[in-house]
Order: sequence, then C-alpha cells, then structure tokens
Amino acid sequence: MIEITGNLFEFKGDAICITTNGVRNSKKELVMGAGVALEAKRRHSWLPKSLGELVTDKEHNQCYQIPVTGTSYNYVVSFPTKHDWKDNSDLALIEQSAKKLRDMADAKFGGEPWKRIGLPIVGCGLGRRDWEKEVKPILSKYLDNRFFIIFPIKNKLNK
Repeated sequence: MIEITGNLFEFKGDAICITTNGVRNSKKELVMGAGVALEAKRRHSWLPKSLGELVTDKEHNQCYQIPVTGTSYNYVVSFPTKHDWKDNSDLALIEQSAKKLRDMADAKFGGEPWKRIGLPIVGCGLGRRDWEKEVKPILSKYLDNRFFIIFPIKNKLNK
C-alpha cells in the first residue's frame, strides 16, 4: 500500500474506490450525499442508480465494480465503510471491503489483474475513524503496492 497526495478523481489507473454506505433513498438510489461519494455522484450522475440496484439490503452492502469511460480510470468501485450514512464507519465492514477489493484486483476484469487502484483514506473523514491507529493497520493486512491511498491536497478551502 502506497500513500500519496492528490485528487482521487485524477488518479491514473485501473480503478478508483469511493466510500459508500448501505442506504437507498425513495427512488432506490444509493444515498451519496457527502464526502467522496457526493463528488463521485457529481462526476457520474448515473452512479447512485447503478449502485442502488446492487445494494438492496445490508447483505448486499459490499464492493461492486462499475465500468466508466472518459476518465483516467476504468472502474469505480464502491467501498462500503458504513451500514447507514449517519453512523461512524464500521471497522469490520472496512476489513470486509478491503478483502473483497483485493480479490477484485486479482480477478481478470478487462482481461488482466488490476495494477493500480486508488482509494481515499477510507472511513476517516465523515466516518470519524483514525487513519494511523484504526484503519491503516486493517488495510495493510490486505492491500499491497498496487493500492494507492490518496490523501487530499490541502488548500485554503480544505485545511
């Protein structure tokens, strides 16, 4: 696992991960109202509907790869950290998502295993988890040097 600074949505690779939860709205779209999920929704307006069709209940709150075109990456992968958007991130769910993501990267989507996957610092923003003490040790067990943890660039608006 490699830590870098940058913009997740400018990452050049096979896939990027977006943090998600398991809640659908009245239109059966996945709730993507804040943080990385909201930015993904702004960039890919069809994504809440696509993910809402897959995440139908708690059992189906897992990683899914959705192909995209016209970006510097080929897939958006949902990376659940919460069951409900109101909750803190669930460390057991983060671990489950890390295992599934590793398995997805090893599979041959598009003909060969993924070589570059970008992730935000999952569970540590609105999920209120500590990167160094809680999340990094979990991810380190499953994610190798194909996985890039992307810390956002700090600026006047994002201190």
